[in-house]
Amino acid sequence: MPKDKKPRAKRVPPAKPQAQKAKVKAQPVANEDDGNQSDAHTSKRLVVKWDNDRTNRLLDWLDQNPDDRNRLFSDSTVAAKQEGRRKVTAKGNKGRYHEALAKAVFNSPEEDPSLRNWYLKEPQKFATSVCNYLSR
Repeated sequence: MPKDKKPRAKRVPPAKPQAQKAKVKAQPVANEDDGNQSDAHTSKRLVVKWDNDRTNRLLDWLDQNPDDRNRLFSDSTVAAKQEGRRKVTAKGNKGRYHEALAKAVFNSPEEDPSLRNWYLKEPQKFATSVCNYLSR
């Protein structure tokens, strides 16, 4: 390489920002300027605050449905033998258990009426919220 020429530095492309995972956090909020309260939550992002009451309703359902609980959280062969029963396994998708849990948690008389109505219109969003909560 001749003395009068400087070595060229390699050009490095700028780093792409990585997407961050969304977290489930607070109560759903309707637009204040939206006059129609019945459709205020339709197709908005669901944000649920998992307080003690909701968590207790979820745990109550799991206690009352041991076979479904075992299917949802993978039953242990050792535990089944110790309890003198057959091991139970989930057949197919666990989404149906999330839907049942969402119904027990959000379709309850103790639930906030606006959130309960939103659940009745879009139960799949609430099943996804339950799935995300259990996956934390």
